[in-house]
Amino acid sequence: MRTAFSPAITLMNRMSYTKKFMVLWLVSFVAITVIGYSLFVNLNQVIRLSQRQLDGLALIQPISKTVRLLQQHRGFSSALLGGNQTIRDRLAANEKEAAEAFNAMEGRLPHDLTRNENFRRIKASWESSRKDGLRWTMDENLTVHTSLIRQMRLFHAFIADEYALSMDTEIATFYLIDTIVNKLPDALEHFGQIRGYGTGILAKKQITERQKIKLGSLIAELDSAIDELNINLEKTGLHNPAIQGSVSAASRNITDSAQGATSIVESDILAGHFATHPDTFLSMATAAIDNSYAQMYDTLLPTVITLIKARIKQAEKTLYLSISIALLLFLVVAYFSTGIYYAVTSGIQSLAHAARAFVNGDLSKRVQLNMNDELSQVGDIFNEMADGFSNLLEANRVSEDIIWKQANFDTLTGLPNRRMFHDRLEQEIKKAHRARLKVALLFIDLDKFKEINDTLGHSTGDILLMEAARRISGCVRETDTVARLGGDEFTVILTELDNVGDIDRVTEYILQELAKPFHLEGRVAYITGSIGITLYPDDAANMEDMIKNADQAMYAAKSNGHNNFEYFTHLMQQTAQTNLRLTNDLRGALAANQFRIHYQPIVELATWQIHKAEALVRWQHPEHGMVRPDQFIPLAEESGLIIEIGSWVFKETSQQVKRWIALCDSALQVSVNVSPVQLRHSGNACEVGLDYLKELGLSGKSIAIEITEGLLLEVDEKVTKKLLAFRNAGIQMSIDDFGTGYSSLSYLKKFNVDYLKIDQSFVRNIETDANDMALSEAIIVMAHKLGLKVIAEGVETEKQRKLLTAAGCDYAQGYLFSRPVPAEEFERLLTQNARHCMPATFEKEALNKPARSEHDETTDYSTRLPKDGCQVIGYVEG
Repeated sequence: MRTAFSPAITLMNRMSYTKKFMVLWLVSFVAITVIGYSLFVNLNQVIRLSQRQLDGLALIQPISKTVRLLQQHRGFSSALLGGNQTIRDRLAANEKEAAEAFNAMEGRLPHDLTRNENFRRIKASWESSRKDGLRWTMDENLTVHTSLIRQMRLFHAFIADEYALSMDTEIATFYLIDTIVNKLPDALEHFGQIRGYGTGILAKKQITERQKIKLGSLIAELDSAIDELNINLEKTGLHNPAIQGSVSAASRNITDSAQGATSIVESDILAGHFATHPDTFLSMATAAIDNSYAQMYDTLLPTVITLIKARIKQAEKTLYLSISIALLLFLVVAYFSTGIYYAVTSGIQSLAHAARAFVNGDLSKRVQLNMNDELSQVGDIFNEMADGFSNLLEANRVSEDIIWKQANFDTLTGLPNRRMFHDRLEQEIKKAHRARLKVALLFIDLDKFKEINDTLGHSTGDILLMEAARRISGCVRETDTVARLGGDEFTVILTELDNVGDIDRVTEYILQELAKPFHLEGRVAYITGSIGITLYPDDAANMEDMIKNADQAMYAAKSNGHNNFEYFTHLMQQTAQTNLRLTNDLRGALAANQFRIHYQPIVELATWQIHKAEALVRWQHPEHGMVRPDQFIPLAEESGLIIEIGSWVFKETSQQVKRWIALCDSALQVSVNVSPVQLRHSGNACEVGLDYLKELGLSGKSIAIEITEGLLLEVDEKVTKKLLAFRNAGIQMSIDDFGTGYSSLSYLKKFNVDYLKIDQSFVRNIETDANDMALSEAIIVMAHKLGLKVIAEGVETEKQRKLLTAAGCDYAQGYLFSRPVPAEEFERLLTQNARHCMPATFEKEALNKPARSEHDETTDYSTRLPKDGCQVIGYVEG
């Protein structure tokens, strides 16, 4: 630390205190000036940004007015095309008013915006709908008008972005601006579409099934938009109590207006009564929409303008105040610096006088300083130095005691540490050997302790460790040893055991005590323990083997669900040795070209076409044959080898996809499973994969990544950065095994997830279990509402396929269609899916074949992907 300040120290040592304080004054003046200037720049930026927002709000009203008139034109046109000829005059008046609104809006907009290509297309669309709209059908007219209004809405959003309205950082105005710019226009557009459809249907006095669905959807969307609008206005009122009454009144007014119209749609139009006259419905809906627009113009817009102006005024006030404070601070620094200068020089002179006396042999000389700063500490140290010689021997003895204790006991809990534990365990083994008794070693690990540290802090975690040590110690005899090896690992040595059954009693007592609530400085935390037990001489003959065995048993307890205990068995040792051998073999598997990638088609249910597949890695072991993924993937993750394997899979898959796109299908997309370990790794494997895609000239849309649902629960900054890098490269994202985890729906929105994969545990029983079918349907509906596609996994029967298709599922994969196959077989499936056809009678016969079991790895089976009489031929997997 001192080295970093060496230049400054050298410079200061060459100066007198007068020059040192002059430098201090100069530096203080420069620093305060820079801070004052920075405040000025930042506050001035706030003022300019707020003024630009006011300019943007001034453009909102003419644009909104034009949108309102276009919505009315849509409603009048629908009524006229529906057969209501009395509306023709109102339509003509509306067209004239809309044309005037267009001209007025164009006059208010800056020239660069009116020359914008989007604005010219909007005007052209408007002119086309005026001239040709009545020649179209009612549905065509509604569609064209809705498209035109959507273009106006996009232009409206563009204005909001240009004038920084969508980037407002003040929470007091953010929700109100979002209501004006987004939420209220969304609601009114849904309302306007309901008006258009409802008026046309009432004029014809008939409604089709498609129109019923459309109206029902519009009502649901309107209700959702109104709810979001009300939430925004409620939040605005919470952060602005002075305007809470007015915005709440506006919220109720808008809600009541919408409910009045939708109630007629539900009770009259959707019910098929058609008792309401089209003119009556049109007038009522128009009045309700106009009332909502009036709330925007008369209440919401003036309110947000007032708030922004207040923000500008406050920024200006803060600016003037900051400059005044900066000047005052400099004067204060100068005043006190002068006082420090005189105080320091006086103290230095006193210290110098006492030091000279001490050097001349006056050991009774002491320093007396009337100061309470560092110089006073120097004087105290000087005085203590004279007294220190007599205490030197005693201090050495105390130091030796402290060193011994630190070497043998844990400083946090006071328990024996690893060194003392090893010594005591070795001594107890020798005693047990002489007396022919048993010794039990308990290895205790606290479950979920890391979450306590992460959420409550390490200081709170230390308190919990001390309390856990106390509880464990209270469960054993004084002759037993409780030690802390480090972190959240404890050991217990149970000695002189006559009855082995006592071990269970002590162990269960420890688990019960650890499971009780921990009261940590006003907070309550809950943990459990996992305990491994081994015995001497039954399981091991020396200390090292006992520790190793207890550790293995503890991990077995953890894998069985925590909060329990396991005794060491030789099967555990065999399993550990097997895993160790597999891990060692795994290290050379990639270099030895032992990995294979199989591809399982993902079929589009609506068309029976293969446009997607999932890449699945397989390990062809030279001795053990095909090793199951559930055996080697956890080992690869634990050892970190999954990073290298995952990169290889990504590159190999990318090469295959490039070939298949050129050969068969330009729209093909293959998904690659990405381990949480890969995403949490600090290396750049993900970036290398993205660079490889660029090197191949392959679009990111050709690759998708699959992540587990549980990963989103523990997402951190590192994972977030990598997921967003995939998204920015155009790579889509699937959530695998959806429904089996606990991720929040907010993460689906945050990371722009594209696909949800329904876990096969739901699909397996949808034919017989109504709950699984309901859950699957709920996932599909929810995903579609969020704009996501759904892939069903594990589809094995034709009935499952039909149920999923009826529920609206987009894609499916499973043995009904194909097993995971090598690249060359998958390529044959692609080409046959596109080219080979068979008669419809053979197609029906193939569809009725029973699905094969997923556990039958050598079965001869047919891969069935029919469309319009097409049939893909099966293969034999050996």
